Amino acid sequence: MSSAAAGTTAAAESTAAMASSSAVVEQRLYVLSGFDPRGAAPLHRLLKQVFPLGARPRQEGWLSRWPLEPAGAAAELAGEELVCLHWDDIARRHWPRQPLALLVDGWDLYKWYLGSGGFPQVARLAPGAAFTGLYPVLVVVLLAALAGAAAWLAGGIGGVWWALAAAGVVLVLGWQLAERLAVGWLFRTLRFTHRLAEERVPELPQRLRVWADQIVALEQRCPAAELELVGHSCGSFVAVMLAAELRRRPEAAALVQRLSLLTLGHNIPHLALLPAARPFRADLAQLLEQPRLPWRDWSSADDWLCFAGVNPLAVVGLADGAGNYPEQLLLPLANRRGIPAGLQGFWGRLSQQFQLHFDYWQWLPRAGSGSCCGSARLG
Repeated sequence: MSSAAAGTTAAAESTAAMASSSAVVEQRLYVLSGFDPRGAAPLHRLLKQVFPLGARPRQEGWLSRWPLEPAGAAAELAGEELVCLHWDDIARRHWPRQPLALLVDGWDLYKWYLGSGGFPQVARLAPGAAFTGLYPVLVVVLLAALAGAAAWLAGGIGGVWWALAAAGVVLVLGWQLAERLAVGWLFRTLRFTHRLAEERVPELPQRLRVWADQIVALEQRCPAAELELVGHSCGSFVAVMLAAELRRRPEAAALVQRLSLLTLGHNIPHLALLPAARPFRADLAQLLEQPRLPWRDWSSADDWLCFAGVNPLAVVGLADGAGNYPEQLLLPLANRRGIPAGLQGFWGRLSQQFQLHFDYWQWLPRAGSGSCCGSARLG
């Protein structure tokens, strides 16, 4: 059986299993991680710091319902359920491991970013995001310069073979260091976004349709009073795409009336600004149709991997007449939980960017409250 057929069969079995459930749920959170090939385990660990989650159950198709422990803090969250939407297999499929493959794809990506005005557009919106977009190129240039210097010095001592060996050692060690510093992860994320805009990720639209089928089945059999679709980082634009898919479906009309959208640390402009991303811009326009889906966007100026305080609709000229939509909140560093001391300076923040970027999950228990302690509301 082909992998596509196996995935379809698994999704159908999962849909049937979910439809047989009859538990009462007051609030259900559908959570989408960012572009991450590691599976659901890291997200489960993050959410376990906040929610009284039990053991992670076996994945059913492309959804997993994560139950809460029946004791302790769970009493305060009675009737709440988390549902993980899996797309890590897609991330793995678009996660090249060879440096040469990344360099080849980098030419196409940065031809737009540096040669066709992408960098100035991003810099006007979010200087930090513009810098992180440029970060992989700066690392590659630095490694090339170091390898050239090593080759020149070694060549003067032992000739051409020593020069090649020295350059090779620098490049190998530099690549390993770059991977540890998540430079490769950052570039792969940008590469995936670029490929998605050019419709070179057919698996994701297929997954959106499967998710929609499974969510409709689950909510028909076991409806929750409130639904929230939560997307973090690249998961923010995937959440927008899924919300638009649900809005287009007549059979999902009832659940859409109970649905709201929450984006965390979004990088939507990285996709929306790409000239080929017309389907995604149509999804953004779909969310503006009445009645509008409640949408909140949380970000932080301390998080340089996101577009803090940037209205994703304004980026593509859709904000006129939209008012305070989506409702935006800025979370200050000082009031965020789990952040170590000493991050008030530039270098302190720079060294902890990835921790800061993932800390939004700490605020999820307040996702249904409509407010955030210590935050600044934009609009």
